[in-house]
Amino acid sequence: MKLRTFAPVLAGLSLSLPGVAQAEVDVLYGSFAPATSAFSTGYIVPWIDAITAATDGSVAFNYVPGGGVVDMRTAVSGIRDGVVDGAFYVTVSYASDLPVMFMLSELIGLGVSNAARIGAFNEFVIEDCPECLTELNGWNQQFLGGYSLGNYYLFCTRDVSTAADFNGLRVRAIPPYSRLFGAVGEIVPVTVSLTESYEALQRGQVDCHAGPASTYVTYSFIDIADHVIELNSGASMGGSVFTFSQDKWAEFSPEQQQAILRATAEASAHGAIAYAQEDVAALAAAAEHGSTITQVDAAAQEALAGWIAENTTGAAERATERGVANAQAIVDRFLPYIERWNALTPTDEDEAAISETYWTEIYADYPAR
Repeated sequence: MKLRTFAPVLAGLSLSLPGVAQAEVDVLYGSFAPATSAFSTGYIVPWIDAITAATDGSVAFNYVPGGGVVDMRTAVSGIRDGVVDGAFYVTVSYASDLPVMFMLSELIGLGVSNAARIGAFNEFVIEDCPECLTELNGWNQQFLGGYSLGNYYLFCTRDVSTAADFNGLRVRAIPPYSRLFGAVGEIVPVTVSLTESYEALQRGQVDCHAGPASTYVTYSFIDIADHVIELNSGASMGGSVFTFSQDKWAEFSPEQQQAILRATAEASAHGAIAYAQEDVAALAAAAEHGSTITQVDAAAQEALAGWIAENTTGAAERATERGVANAQAIVDRFLPYIERWNALTPTDEDEAAISETYWTEIYADYPAR
């Protein structure tokens, strides 16, 4: 295991670089997420703005959100084939293409904060997961950082409060969440895309949509699902919010790369906090709207917690079936990073301190490759 000692946080230290005047490099950056989503407003746009400012505009972005150039399932091939120079994607869409990264994204319910999950995931992938880098190299990717989401909720058209209520419940949820909910009762997983889920609820095709609290507002579920069910479970990490093609990364000067890495530390911290704040705001909006907000009972929560505890083995077993070598060893190597970052960044509160910790612990000596 490759864990470094913690350097003390220098609270309030500015991470902005002096202006870096370089030859202009144009970047076409894609995302399936809407322009209004927290992925865009919390992570990507602040990142782009910081890079633009730090490089005096010599890195010039054309950001295309909402699936305008690549979507949830074409981002990875789009980076490889030069359709885009970089893109945001979620690893859960790439079980076959990125099986090691997918396995890590299946480790849900870990970490005490968004900041801790992001720190653990990014440090591990960049510094201690050669298996991750090998498969990313195969897709021409220069990985800089992933994301974290808070606890999952069910947005339902009827009340769900007991373990028995899960039996026969039709839920739009992708793995591993369909497995998580299946540990509580015999749910009926329904496969529709995220953008189709609203109509599926409206038509009665599904009873519930599963997602982080912020999506209740972002995807307008607040207009159709009157019941918000707190699960106290299911926080996740993964994907890549910040990734270039290796070809594009090679076009940046060393000074531009340094500015990008600084901006990545800043935007990762900003995104962690922004997503936590969006979740809080969405729940407040739900209450103001008159939605019913309830928690599942103790038996259901116990079943959820039990599945998460066993999933550190289950995720590795499923990865082994998909052909990942030494899957359990990779998971076992990763889990101490969660504990390390739980101690380093226990809350989603102090953006400057979190940003400086990311810089010191991950990006200051980002490996050249």
